[in-house]
Amino acid sequence: RPGFCDSSALSQHVELQVAKGLSAFRHQVEELQEVIDQRVLVQLWQLGRQLPEATGRIERLAAQCQETFAKVEAHELRLDVVRSSSEATQRRCQTMAARVERLTAADRQRGSDEMHAEVASTESKILADRVEE
Repeated sequence: RPGFCDSSALSQHVELQVAKGLSAFRHQVEELQEVIDQRVLVQLWQLGRQLPEATGRIERLAAQCQETFAKVEAHELRLDVVRSSSEATQRRCQTMAARVERLTAADRQRGSDEMHAEVASTESKILADRVEE
């Protein structure tokens, strides 16, 4: 039975090697689980704690955005009214400026006509005075 002892010893040796391999594998798995627990799960737990606060901030910001949009729309309406009023005032000013220009031109023309009449009258007097001499 020397072959039986050898096979039994070989079997025990293989079992021992498998047990060592399983032990090393189990140790690596435990180390990996520890890394996951320390790094990943802790971070996930921290994120889970921060999530309600972040959600609350997002909801507050969304409400503020709605308020701001409403204010912007109100300001746009006011600006439209001011713009329309400004355009109407500008048209009135342009109309008044045109009237003033026409009146000024008419006054200049009248003044020019009066000046021509005065010059003509003065020339007539001078000629009349020369003729009498």
